[in-house]
Amino acid sequence: MPHIPQPEVEAKPVAPPPPPEVVVIGGVAVDVSCDTSSPTPALHTSNPSTITESLGGVGNNVAYALHLSGARTRLVSSVGVDLSGSWVRERVRERGMDTEGIITHPSHATARYVAVNDANGGLFVASADMGVIEQLETANVTEAIKATAAEWVVLDGNLSRQTTKGVLEYCLKSGIKGKSP
Repeated sequence: MPHIPQPEVEAKPVAPPPPPEVVVIGGVAVDVSCDTSSPTPALHTSNPSTITESLGGVGNNVAYALHLSGARTRLVSSVGVDLSGSWVRERVRERGMDTEGIITHPSHATARYVAVNDANGGLFVASADMGVIEQLETANVTEAIKATAAEWVVLDGNLSRQTTKGVLEYCLKSGIKGKSP
């Protein structure tokens, strides 16, 4: 087959996305719902259930709502080095949000919330492992804020007292508006 010269196509530079206007600091978690078929799930045994997973966490939910409203938003959170952490990053990306602010913590599992619901959808019992979120430290969070030049910072009320205080002090000094949902 003869070689047919192709016209050269100039590669157009891809402009980086505009920086976030809002940084949301808080939890991102894998929410697991176990919806039983029983009006009262039985204790100390297995219950037939429909089990689903979804992306949750207070910080994530607030960041996603802001994103849907059109605000350029970055979530600052923490996940573990595990399948759940990879799954979380993938879901956040699929929503069209960046994952630059999601820190990987090597010694904690990604946060999970597990709810067992009765046949009417009412919560019977739940359990939460949010240890990785408690690892969000003031220094890491303020660095993530500095990297964005955001005008607003929103804090999840489940952060440690020390991190909340440190971030609020940083925002006050830097003239950044803050909000806690």
